[in-house]
Amino acid sequence: MVTRDSNSGSIDELADPEQLRGRDDVPDTEVRRTLSGEPFEGLREHYSSIDGVVQVGITAENGRLLLQGSTELGGWAPPGGAVRPGEDWVEAARRAMETQTGVPVTIDAVERYERLVFEHEDDPQRQFSAPGVSFSASPSDPPPGFLSDPDIAENPQLPDDHDRTFAWFESVPDDARPNHVEHIEMFLG
Repeated sequence: MVTRDSNSGSIDELADPEQLRGRDDVPDTEVRRTLSGEPFEGLREHYSSIDGVVQVGITAENGRLLLQGSTELGGWAPPGGAVRPGEDWVEAARRAMETQTGVPVTIDAVERYERLVFEHEDDPQRQFSAPGVSFSASPSDPPPGFLSDPDIAENPQLPDDHDRTFAWFESVPDDARPNHVEHIEMFLG
């Protein structure tokens, strides 16, 4: 069940994303990706150790959207993270964003449920799937400068030479990651 805070209207918890399937107020889509051998096996191993993934569209009061860029991963995309086994999905979204940005966030709404299906390019019968949930969010009491010049928070899980960064956007950047353009458009809505 999706639970809302009665005072703020924000979302407090989502224990099982499968309950979002078929709801009129939450788009439900299947996303297919075909991968070669090594990337397929790497993702299969990763997804076998988590419950799924969250993606979070953090918007400022002026409508700008926070995106994460990486030359290693290629282009700009909304930030996200893994849902640990048994973890509440709203808490996973909040934890991932606060860990990455260093700024508390309010999870405002569920925007989309996705069933992610990964197929092996040489054998389409070899596949695995996982749930993904996209949430909209807003920064809660951001520190000075965050709304003009955000940065990746100090994070012991990131190597010292990581190439990830954050920036605010008013529209879809030309170098957005192709598989995330639709998500960016959804969050900018």
